[in-house]
Amino acid sequence: MKYNYKNILKRIWPYLLSVVLLIILFKFVGNLDLSLIKEVSIKTIIIAFIFYIIIKILNTIRFSYIYKKLNFRELLPSLLVCNFLLSLFPLRAGEISYLVYLKKIYKKDNIINLKNLLVVRFLDILSILILFIVSAIFVVNKLNNNYVDAIYYLAILLATIIIILFIIKKQISNIIIKVIRKIKPKRKYAIKLKRNIGSLANAFKEDSYKKLLITLFLSLAYWATRYIFGYVILTSLGLNLDIYTIFFITSITILIAIIPIQTIAGFGLHEISWTYLLVLFGIPKALAFSVSLISHIIIIIPILFLGIISWLYMLLRNNHKP
Repeated sequence: MKYNYKNILKRIWPYLLSVVLLIILFKFVGNLDLSLIKEVSIKTIIIAFIFYIIIKILNTIRFSYIYKKLNFRELLPSLLVCNFLLSLFPLRAGEISYLVYLKKIYKKDNIINLKNLLVVRFLDILSILILFIVSAIFVVNKLNNNYVDAIYYLAILLATIIIILFIIKKQISNIIIKVIRKIKPKRKYAIKLKRNIGSLANAFKEDSYKKLLITLFLSLAYWATRYIFGYVILTSLGLNLDIYTIFFITSITILIAIIPIQTIAGFGLHEISWTYLLVLFGIPKALAFSVSLISHIIIIIPILFLGIISWLYMLLRNNHKP
């Protein structure tokens, strides 16, 4: 029996990378403050579940608004499964699952589903940048760090670019359509790609500015709730930082997570970025590492549990359909 070692390496690489990054961080920090585990109570876990359910309800409302159809019974468990896949598995399997479930629920064309998902993701990035900029106003002066200042101005620039792109989306779509009309591909896959790009460009023209603005407000509510969730968990572990600082650090770590370095459930990369930034704000290394690791585990618990429960629920429901 022959083994494809390249495929095996691709599958285990995220797990190995997580372990390696955590070992490197442990060597740098020196020790892990396990006494913080005593701070994790049943109440903390229950709060984590409540916050996570609220977050997923907000996401369900957001997608329901985009599709102009509220469908909690199908959409909420689907989003729970998607987030489970997106959080725990490499290669962004969760993003693919979003497209699969959205097509199944709303019976829309793949191009429409892709367009809606791209709009949501761009508005996610814009929401994170807005929350970062607002929190940075209260935080940047405390650090007096040139790198942080540079990130702050870069965030303003990126947010401005995204807003402008949404404002002139019709003009950009028309330019793309004119350009691809001049291209005369001969191969089948190139012809199909040209057709799909044209359809996607046309789809982007359809959304009104009012719809985009309301979706942005829903996205801001979604992400602000996620930030507050993190703040509550971190303070329950004894981390003594104000909410602006937590929002500031959370924004940077989420933006770092966008980098295509796949680790299992974000372990390793999450702890390194959080530990570095917490130390920057005067938190001792051992405490910073311990808080980042334990809070990460607490946040993963409802994602894992509710993701599996939702998957089983959907499986049973599909099996009982006539």
